[in-house]
Amino acid sequence: MGAGQQVAVGTHAEIAASYLEDECVVRDPTTVSDGAGGRTTTYADGATVPCHFGPLSEAEQSVYAERVGDRATYRVSLPVDTTVTDRHRLTAESRTLDVLSVSNPPGASLMKVTVVEVEDGA
Repeated sequence: MGAGQQVAVGTHAEIAASYLEDECVVRDPTTVSDGAGGRTTTYADGATVPCHFGPLSEAEQSVYAERVGDRATYRVSLPVDTTVTDRHRLTAESRTLDVLSVSNPPGASLMKVTVVEVEDGA
């Protein structure tokens, strides 16, 4: 390393926290009767957590294209202690998002969540 170059110093949590400049709401699923003998899923606002919200690469988008069509897909980074599964929804940047996948490997400083924008009326 040359003179004058700096290295990020801090714990994984401190470095992760500096990256999470946005906020999102984790929406918890609840299954309720639809009044006609069936069940439907509703979502209630849960925890508000710091996040980093951004687009997927074209290669990553192609992995999900068959499943989600032309709906916009994104990557959301969250603190590793956030409770979120593929049954949850997130609200970030005025978008409602279905969770497609969650990656939270041991020792990671951030959880990576792949999401898709919810279709109108869903």
